Amino acid sequence: MLYKHVAQDAIIPMENLIESIDKCHEWFEIYPLLIFPIALFDHGKHEGLQRNPKKLLPGRKYQMFFDLGVYGVPERVREKKPWDAVKNTRAFEKFVRDVGGYTLLYADIFMTRKEFRQMLNHDLYEKMRVKYNAVGAFPEVYEKVRPEKWLLKGLLPEDAE
Repeated sequence: MLYKHVAQDAIIPMENLIESIDKCHEWFEIYPLLIFPIALFDHGKHEGLQRNPKKLLPGRKYQMFFDLGVYGVPERVREKKPWDAVKNTRAFEKFVRDVGGYTLLYADIFMTRKEFRQMLNHDLYEKMRVKYNAVGAFPEVYEKVRPEKWLLKGLLPEDAE
């Protein structure tokens, strides 16, 4: 099912709305899309996995983003035509990273560990894992969200585990 069905959800800067819809059509061709506004706040030194927004609204401590949800079977799959789930999902993930957005962690993730770390800020997360003796006791968040290694064998760049 992972290769014939899309379950993507991302938070993307509002300024990239039209481009995001166009690209989702190119990669997935699934409708309807879920789109709703969301404000991401600047938490200063308490920044978590989501980085502080870079383009705060004048006089505000937030930047406007939108949540883009893409759920369903791509048109090409319905037409029984070839559709590359890994290639298209990785293109979506790269776009989201490049515009300063975030793929939500319950979505299908095809990022390498390196790409995942580029998208999310792990500084505070790693400090807390050390502080609360979680290193070695519990898996990292990446280990919890990526597909099983056997599902991706030979499908991701070399730095994938």
